[in-house]
Amino acid sequence: MRGRLLRPILFTLTWSLAILLFAGSGAQAQFTILEDFESYADTAALVAAWTDRAGAPVQTLDTNFNFNGQNTMRVEYDASDSADSVELVFGANQNLALRTTFRILFTQLGGNSTEDIVFELRDASDALLGSATFPGGTAEFFKIWEISLTSGFTNLSQVRKIVLTIADDGDMSGSGAVFFDDLSTSSGTYSTCRPCHGDFKDPADPYYALTDGEVWLPDLHDKHRYTMLSADVAPSDECAVCHTNPDRFPVFLDSSTGGNGFPAISCMGCHGRDEDMGHDGTVSPGRGAGLRQHHHNAGVTVCAKCHPDANPANFKPVAESVQPPYYFKPDAIHPAKPVDACSTSELFVSLTDGLDNDGDLLYELADLDCTPAQTVPITSPFGLLVVVGVLLAVGVKRLSP
Repeated sequence: MRGRLLRPILFTLTWSLAILLFAGSGAQAQFTILEDFESYADTAALVAAWTDRAGAPVQTLDTNFNFNGQNTMRVEYDASDSADSVELVFGANQNLALRTTFRILFTQLGGNSTEDIVFELRDASDALLGSATFPGGTAEFFKIWEISLTSGFTNLSQVRKIVLTIADDGDMSGSGAVFFDDLSTSSGTYSTCRPCHGDFKDPADPYYALTDGEVWLPDLHDKHRYTMLSADVAPSDECAVCHTNPDRFPVFLDSSTGGNGFPAISCMGCHGRDEDMGHDGTVSPGRGAGLRQHHHNAGVTVCAKCHPDANPANFKPVAESVQPPYYFKPDAIHPAKPVDACSTSELFVSLTDGLDNDGDLLYELADLDCTPAQTVPITSPFGLLVVVGVLLAVGVKRLSP
């Protein structure tokens, strides 16, 4: 009995702490919230909007286990009927064509069996526009589920329905409850990179450099924080270089609070150049044109769906030798950070390849942009001939009347 009474309290404290660290009001302001469940006066109003689609789920407007705000949607399920599903139908199509990430906060209340949680987007005719299944399903506790919309989803300008399903995982048994909150969309976060490159912090899904196959251990996050940024300190800190404070989640690719000497441009400080700006329409400032063209030239052309400058036919980035904004000379605070796009200062875990800043699939000195200008040594016969010729020309001119 004591454990049953303590669990809701511990749950609320845990989630409240997580919200302070990861998903506070600042993050909401930069996301488009599609559903936060705050507009419903009671369960009847919730059920009128989130209707049964399959099975016999029980939806409840819950105010006891608040995630971010006052209300969440509790969905009770029974896996013996294969799947329990609820759906929200918008009054008009939602245009998510330029959105790259869909985010859902969820957790479960003890006693759950392990069932699948499935997310779907559908159009007005109920045609499936794309779906995703959360690894670990209802056995997971306290999750921020980020779904990449860049692959496996189509016609995102025609979104009319959101469907959430709790589906049997094979044993046709088990029941429980899942709490959902803050269904939102965004663009320009690391979630777009994760499907191909791995997670930034999860040791179970480490980052793999696709150029040379090296694995970044302990993880990509700590390599950036403790090596490149050298544990930057107050008045800013190393977190502020890439994160937006006070809410460090989500991580935007081109927006942050900024750190000591680092402008507030997050990942684009090392993965973009100011000189490439102005050629990406209204989608982004354009610093990351070289990064996008690297992917395009490597056969990953999805960036061009939203970014005109991702296609080399539309824009040529500046040379590899043009330094990213964060590549200023090292100082006492950042002794190990990159300083030269044409040198080994870009190498940390990878042994041979740094960054391909101009997108032509060539790295460091293999890129002709980084080849030092060839000079003619004056000690060579040709060099001496040139010097003698110059001297003769000067002498003739002086002797001329």
